[in-house]
Amino acid sequence: MNNEHPVLTTKYILASEAIEVLLNDVCTWVTARQAGAIVYGKQRLGKSRAIQYIYSNLSFYLGQKIPVILFQTKTDTKITESTFFGQLLQSENHAFAKRGKGADLRDRYIEYLFQLAKSLNQDVLVFICDEAQKLKEIQYGWLIDIYNELDARGVKMLVILVGQPELMAQRSAYIQTRQLQIVGRFMTHIHEFHGLSSLEHVDRVLKCYDDGSEWPKDSGVTYTQHFLPKAYSNRWRLWQQSKIIWDCLRDAKQNAGLGPLKQISMQAFTQVIATILINASDNDSIDFSLKKDMIFDAIDHSAYIYQDLYYD
Repeated sequence: MNNEHPVLTTKYILASEAIEVLLNDVCTWVTARQAGAIVYGKQRLGKSRAIQYIYSNLSFYLGQKIPVILFQTKTDTKITESTFFGQLLQSENHAFAKRGKGADLRDRYIEYLFQLAKSLNQDVLVFICDEAQKLKEIQYGWLIDIYNELDARGVKMLVILVGQPELMAQRSAYIQTRQLQIVGRFMTHIHEFHGLSSLEHVDRVLKCYDDGSEWPKDSGVTYTQHFLPKAYSNRWRLWQQSKIIWDCLRDAKQNAGLGPLKQISMQAFTQVIATILINASDNDSIDFSLKKDMIFDAIDHSAYIYQDLYYD
């Protein structure tokens, strides 16, 4: 077994229903040049993978090259203008991310964004901020500076704040304290990101393993085919096992005394599927059949129950 396979390294993204819905919203916001948005959801539901997918594929879906910035908010109790804009420049691998004072770094970053949009002949730029619940009020002030200066130069900056449910509490607090300059620019639209919450959602993701994936590149070999080539050659498909997998996930949660299954995070689900594929590869044959005990074994090894304990 090749240890570099994406299923083993977890370096892959599958276009789930939740990602598709979010992508459609982002395309609408960009096309209409709308104000900023909050995308929130609990941990490990797949938000970071979703925005990585959008970062890589937004231009394709819109049919034109769109400048997209992806920034990971840092935990910093003593944030300054210099450190904040230095982090922004470093995230873009800018050669002069540490040269100059705060005002110099701010002007350098704004010029970088403007030139990026200009190089693609665009009047819009998408700024995705992950872990945005960590942003402090002073950082929103600096983002307003960026927004205003780009707007004055003819570039609309669409800010998408991605983070945990605390973002919604922060939005409410800003509304109550009349910080409408923040809400109006960055928090107008709301999108709640969900995990897998139905058999249909599971079915769609599993079809990606069967037909919507490939490794190595240009090999034509899907993820399912890689681990179960004999079964795959005889038309066995992972998506055909959707119901038995969903039923086992449901039963495992109920048997643990945690109530009904309402949703499962993408991280927990893909770990379960990875374990199923790895273990099943040792039993690959043209008449391979996925048994419940194999699924329950994968659930136990993935610690799914404990990962998703609080996700409902």
